[in-house]
Amino acid sequence: MEATATGDVSRTEILVHNVCHKDLLLLASGDVVRPRFSSYQPIAAAALAALGEGAPELALSSGVALGMQLPRSAPLEVSSDCFHFRAPAGSSSGAPPPSARAVEATAVYFPLMSIILPQWLDLQEAGASSGGGPTRISSGGGSGRRTPTTSAGGESGAIGRVRRVVFLISGSTVPRESAAAAADNSTEATAQLLRRYICAQHPQLEVTLIHSPTDVLHYGDNVRFVNEELRPHAEQHRRAMAARWPDSWSRRFRIAVSLTDGAAARVSSINACLREFKPCFLHMWEVKRFWAEGVLSLDDVEFQSFDTIDASPPLALEQCEPDVRRLVREVLGAKQHFERVRDDEQRANELENFWLRKTKKVVLAVLMVRREGVTEPEYFRGMNVEVSMPTGTLCSERNAIGSALASDPSLRRQEFRMIGVLSVDLMAGGDAGGAAEAEAEADASRSPAKRLRLAQNEGADASAADSSSGGGGGSAMGEHLNPLKPCGACTEWIKKLAEVNPDFKVVTFDDPSCAQVYVRSIDD
Repeated sequence: MEATATGDVSRTEILVHNVCHKDLLLLASGDVVRPRFSSYQPIAAAALAALGEGAPELALSSGVALGMQLPRSAPLEVSSDCFHFRAPAGSSSGAPPPSARAVEATAVYFPLMSIILPQWLDLQEAGASSGGGPTRISSGGGSGRRTPTTSAGGESGAIGRVRRVVFLISGSTVPRESAAAAADNSTEATAQLLRRYICAQHPQLEVTLIHSPTDVLHYGDNVRFVNEELRPHAEQHRRAMAARWPDSWSRRFRIAVSLTDGAAARVSSINACLREFKPCFLHMWEVKRFWAEGVLSLDDVEFQSFDTIDASPPLALEQCEPDVRRLVREVLGAKQHFERVRDDEQRANELENFWLRKTKKVVLAVLMVRREGVTEPEYFRGMNVEVSMPTGTLCSERNAIGSALASDPSLRRQEFRMIGVLSVDLMAGGDAGGAAEAEAEADASRSPAKRLRLAQNEGADASAADSSSGGGGGSAMGEHLNPLKPCGACTEWIKKLAEVNPDFKVVTFDDPSCAQVYVRSIDD
């Protein structure tokens, strides 16, 4: 996928929206109705065809562009049994289905996007950052009033223009009714309707449709989809900004994710896929207000920064992208090579007595390099060395980077792809005068929350990790430090690589088995 040309673009803002069945309502014969599950795609497709090719007329509610009017010249008639009808006021149950009759749809409504889109644009004007806690976005009395002509093409005082892109993600699932077709519950046509609606209000916004042909309810299908389809689109825009602004791209590129509704597996996969981009979130906590009450309220959306909801669960190895799996195999190879040398009774080594005599901690690193024009990557190994503490430890990450450059001084930073970091035991079996027992006790007492805090301990150096695990020597020789983030010095090195290579990733592990993998970009 080629990088998007940036030209005079000074900043890129991306909104990622998962299209769900709550995204579309219709006005049919005076009633607000919602398509039934297996009528969703046919009705949305019929509405799209009825719109034709001309510029649609916006349907307004309290000054907000709620949707689009369908042309009166081409009425859309649909059987009433294809819809859910809104319950009468004061009723706690749904409206009883009317006897089957033809109803005429005159408008399509988008109660989620009509609130999310203006809030996303307002946040950019307000300069919302990644810091701080949740923020309820005021609507000035809750009326939701906003003119549909807000400019979305640039910002006052900026050098160049702001590129604003909306990713609309659609999909379908296998229905319970064997007679129903899977395509009939798809949100693909609704995403196309949303594109018409967005472009009618803001012609300078770019809208990208990303459709999943697989089942949105299955986690494995979603992981493959977001890694093979969604992530490349985001990386394409990020690379373009890095090429145009090599020293400041990270401040000029931001992703926002709308949290509205949808299958749990789909929403979870999207959030996990985009985590490395540190997105902010627009959480619409009341998604049925318009359906239930006929009211639009901008107060239903709150802003959440990445920092306030950041979580870093590991991925199973089989869920990782192919390059990560290749790197993990090389890390396991480096670990096995170290263990063979460590356990070789025929050949003495000086690991404990000299090379690692200070902390007794072993950290291995494997660097993946893919040269331009070469399909297969190369790998370079590194290990920490503690010859003289006054001069500082040579960490495994910097050792691997230096080894790669020594092998070919013509290497460019863009060709450094990712690095894996693994802590292993210095003593065979993790046993050094009772170390095995100490390790077992430590693992048993380490809670999932503590593991999560260790994974999020950005910038923690090796000495801090030693301190948190009881220091070096003695029984600590049998305790690994995973997941182990690069130390402060290594982080600075990796940041320099990421200045021109934002796709560079750091891979760490839950334990020496490498079965659970953390994949993330280096922190800014």
